[in-house]
Amino acid sequence: MRYTRALSLSIIFFMLVASFLEAELFVRPARAFESSSAGFEMHAADIGTITGSSSSATFGVQHAGGNTGSGIIANVKKVFSSIMHWLFDWYVPRYDEIHYRWRNDDGSEVAATFSPYVEDGILTGLAKTTIKRLRFEISNEGWTRGSGPTFQLEVAQTATCSSGTYAAVPATATTEHWEMAETANLTDGAATTNVASGLTDANASFTAGETKDTGNQTTALTVTSEQFTEIEYSIRATTNAVSGATYCFRLTNAGSTTNFVYTRYARATIAGYPANGTLESSTFDTGITDGAAYNSILWTGFLNGGKVGLQLATSNCSNGATNYPTCSTGVWGATGSDYLGPDCTSGTYYEQSPGVPAEISLACATLQNKRYFRYKVRLCSTSDCSSSGTNTPEINGTQGGIIINWSP
Repeated sequence: MRYTRALSLSIIFFMLVASFLEAELFVRPARAFESSSAGFEMHAADIGTITGSSSSATFGVQHAGGNTGSGIIANVKKVFSSIMHWLFDWYVPRYDEIHYRWRNDDGSEVAATFSPYVEDGILTGLAKTTIKRLRFEISNEGWTRGSGPTFQLEVAQTATCSSGTYAAVPATATTEHWEMAETANLTDGAATTNVASGLTDANASFTAGETKDTGNQTTALTVTSEQFTEIEYSIRATTNAVSGATYCFRLTNAGSTTNFVYTRYARATIAGYPANGTLESSTFDTGITDGAAYNSILWTGFLNGGKVGLQLATSNCSNGATNYPTCSTGVWGATGSDYLGPDCTSGTYYEQSPGVPAEISLACATLQNKRYFRYKVRLCSTSDCSSSGTNTPEINGTQGGIIINWSP
């Protein structure tokens, strides 16, 4: 009986010793780090709570195992709480597109003006072919490790910058909406400076970027975990840009977004309106069973530098079908109930001045002697109806609006 108890105690003692050794081997005590260094990074190998205490202006503290870490420091650069980078393969830079600002092309990299454009503000009402400068601030909010990226400017036509389809801004556009714009105020590839009253400093120290006016990509630029850089591009919207559209801009590493974060996307909207737009009316019933004769069409309002065009479509079926009297499923605007212009084709519009009736040819058998009708209006922001502009023609309903003259 005493032998059994002694054996049991021995087993328990052995288990306690083994547990203690396991704790020593795999659950090490927390470590503390104190320093007054001008700049350092601390990386903890233990799974526990890490405390950092320093007066450094560029102190960074990382924590293992998801535990909380604290830094008692005079000027905090960053305090991250996450799985250890170098233990869990997250020991990488993080290039944050943290600020941007539009700029006028009226001086050098130092002297050009920013007003009236504010930091992180959208550039609105931009006239096409106008040179503007776009300055980005990139801050490394991660770690130093990693080769220097070559920052490439990309653009997307989208109102939602985070989900746009981006493409590099070309040196010279063919069908693209934006292009690089060479200017006598910049030298392509020249070093940037930390321009006063430009962008808010987002990290401890500045490192030179580049100005770009003929190429969309910088040389390799090293930005450490204590640094930010500023890169300025000279660009313009081409005549291919869509009037009234919104464009978003971002930087990548020669097309790669790995290790890039977009706190802010630069944005711009183009002045003006699309070249033209159309509107179709509802269906009108003349009440004439055998069909009406259509005599003229007019509109009232104001051209305002643009153009107004009208077309007419008719049918003996209220749904636009062509197989009267069966009138099975039909579509207005289809063959047989097309919207037609003065030469009885769908390629032309009645484009007379406001208040002036345009005769509808009795020779156009497709239109004549039909009970129901619809009209289509085309509004153009320029007089040629093919290029975008800033004009807004107006059809004024109080003066009559659209008037179709017909007779039994």
